[in-house]
Amino acid sequence: MGTFYEIVADGAVEDGFRRRAFQHPDHPDAMLFVWLDASGRPVHAQLLMAERYVEFSGGGLRCGTTNRALLPVHGVGRGKGLRTLHAASGARDAASRAARAETLALAATTLAEPGLPESIRQFLADRLRQAQAAD
Repeated sequence: MGTFYEIVADGAVEDGFRRRAFQHPDHPDAMLFVWLDASGRPVHAQLLMAERYVEFSGGGLRCGTTNRALLPVHGVGRGKGLRTLHAASGARDAASRAARAETLALAATTLAEPGLPESIRQFLADRLRQAQAAD
């Protein structure tokens, strides 16, 4: 069993926030980006997995898919280039609720893997619990 490892160790800075990026060797489609404030506390995160994403912020989270989820499964260049995030509609029908629940469950399973710093894991776990309780 592998563990998350940091792939951007240079402490890139965006708009005054330090960005850290993680990947898991057993889940090559799972990437986690976390933005930290000046004190090192997580304030925002994006988890990409299986062309779905969960975006975490201080106020909660949102789910959606990437543009790659719409591409054909086979072909030259599949999965190459930039991803764009497409937020799920605000619809609360049964299919939308089921897709959100499935994405949140996948996120919880992915984030249970070892290797993330505890402050980041706690930030993400708190937001997941809040979202699951609200649903």
